[in-house]
Amino acid sequence: MPLQQVADVADAMYRRTDEMSILLAHAIIREVRLYGAITAVSFDVVAEGCAANIRAIFGAIAADTDFNVTVATQTGVDRARDGVPLPSVMEAYRVGFRRAWEAIADEAAAREAVELLDTEALRLGRPVTRALAAELLRNA
Repeated sequence: MPLQQVADVADAMYRRTDEMSILLAHAIIREVRLYGAITAVSFDVVAEGCAANIRAIFGAIAADTDFNVTVATQTGVDRARDGVPLPSVMEAYRVGFRRAWEAIADEAAAREAVELLDTEALRLGRPVTRALAAELLRNA
């Protein structure tokens, strides 16, 4: 049953991708100075990146599969091409993950699956961050 609870929460979050990507993008633009101050990364680009990462992460959790780092890797390439420094990109990821976790915790609390999802978030968060940073540094 616990794995099913995790899959159910992940599936619910996956279905909220459009809504969540807008909320996360607003938080990133508001909280990450460089993202709010430069035009190299538009709101739409940030929202599209958030949606792609939400789909990849929650799709992997719902299907109980390993996370494919392709989206994170491409984000690193794109932000390097945009001239965004690694610390700003990493800050954007921290803001996005924090805001996503707040929504996940609310969803999981109703299903009594918060601890299970915490483990999954940690398992998937590390490869996302590593892939993004590696590509950004390689392409900077």
